[in-house]
Amino acid sequence: MITSVKVDSVSAEKKEEAIPDNIAFNINFDDIKIDGENVEVDVTYSAIYQANKKEIGRINIKERLFTKEDQNIRKEIETKWKDRSLPTQFAEEIINFLNFDTAGRGTLAAYAIGFPAPLNISRVKVEEKKA
Repeated sequence: MITSVKVDSVSAEKKEEAIPDNIAFNINFDDIKIDGENVEVDVTYSAIYQANKKEIGRINIKERLFTKEDQNIRKEIETKWKDRSLPTQFAEEIINFLNFDTAGRGTLAAYAIGFPAPLNISRVKVEEKKA
């Protein structure tokens, strides 16, 4: 369960004067730290603005999410993180939270550089990759 969020940085860059025809979204899990029942998740959210498949701008938001998890989930997180993976349900919760959380922050950053809001507010369903 997510208990709090700390924003470490927000950056917005316009590389070119063009009208975006696509926004590509990326969420990178940078680090996971476990301390007792607390799990700290460091993430970087990116909205990459494109015109004709060329990057014309970008918004990056670095955040730390703090969660409280039961022992079984913490063990699973710790085990999977060794391979830079996360339990499906945990990853899904984080990604869906970030989609909503970063939409507001990203809108303000996009407005500052004259780009449309980076809205991707649909629920994500994460599935494990079949071997």
